[in-house]
Amino acid sequence: MTRPRSRAGGAAPVEFGWWEVFAPSLHGRAHLWNANQWAEQIEWMASRGARVLFLYLHWYSTGYRSSLDWLDQPDYSLNVVAENAILRRLLRHARGRRIRVYLVNQVYVYDAESWKGPTALEEFPDAAHYWPRRLVLAEAANSSVRNRIAKMFVEQAELFP
Repeated sequence: MTRPRSRAGGAAPVEFGWWEVFAPSLHGRAHLWNANQWAEQIEWMASRGARVLFLYLHWYSTGYRSSLDWLDQPDYSLNVVAENAILRRLLRHARGRRIRVYLVNQVYVYDAESWKGPTALEEFPDAAHYWPRRLVLAEAANSSVRNRIAKMFVEQAELFP
């Protein structure tokens, strides 16, 4: 099998990497990793040529300390307890090893206890498969929901440039 060709005629770059749920969930455990464990993971990735890391920051629960009171702030997330120091160190380390990090968010599903309005919500079907607490779907057409999403993105850009 030959590698695909780029428009310039050379071999197209092939990148590979890894993704992890940085926020607490039933499927992710990275929120329990300390800074040294993340450093080991970054080194392992770099030694194998990985160049991309996708981290879900908001995935039913928030994996970073936020000033937004409607985002869940679980005290069992090491990064939340560390006031985002673990994530900042991870980002610096990854950049130093030439690994691009993409921060990913689930923007329409929220923990019902933390949400605190707007009221245009409905139950998330089969939520127990993903999260032990009640989840709600935010109404995408609701301007208040869109404003909240924008605030979350702005905050993350400021916290993690």
